[in-house]
Amino acid sequence: MRIAAAALALAAAVGSSPAVAQFDTGGMAARLRTGMSVDQVILALGYRPTDVTPDTACFLETGEPLICRVWSYTTDLQRLQIYFRYSVAQRRWLVYSWRL
Repeated sequence: MRIAAAALALAAAVGSSPAVAQFDTGGMAARLRTGMSVDQVILALGYRPTDVTPDTACFLETGEPLICRVWSYTTDLQRLQIYFRYSVAQRRWLVYSWRL
């Protein structure tokens, strides 16, 4: 009876709190390079993003607007955001910036 009650309590505790991904966002950022494709980013980081913002307006350092996609890797304490822009010449999304 005690084992069943303990198992039920454990199941309730695990089920009530959402799992939060825990990764080293600083170490992940160190593996990024400008011009990496989406597939290269996934291979280099070993994780899929926790959040994706599709086709949004971003601005380059020069103030030039562009359409970009933002991938976020979020933990309890940190957040890594990777910015992709579409390359017409290569016909794929490529990393152009990131920030912690």
